[in-house]
Amino acid sequence: MEQDKILHAAVCAAATLIIAICTSALGMIPSLLCGSLFSLGLGLGKEYGDSKATGNSWSWEDIIADLVGIVLACAILLTMYLLTRRGA
Repeated sequence: MEQDKILHAAVCAAATLIIAICTSALGMIPSLLCGSLFSLGLGLGKEYGDSKATGNSWSWEDIIADLVGIVLACAILLTMYLLTRRGA
C-alpha cells in the first residue's frame, strides 16, 4: 500500500477513535456511528476538494483507504468494549 493510502487510513482511524471516545456517553453503537460518519465526512470532503483542485481528481482508492481506517478503528473500539465489559 502506498504511503498516501496509509495516511488516509491512519487519519480516518484516529478521527474515528477520537470522536467515538468523546461521544462514548451516548453508548457504544451511537458513539461508533458518530466517529465513523465524522471520518467518512472528512474523507468525502477531502476528495471533493481534490476533485475541484486544478491538476487533481477524485480517488475512489482514497475513499477505500478511509473506510479501511474506519473499520480498523471500530474493530479496536469494539474489542476494547468487549474486554472491559467481560470483566465487569
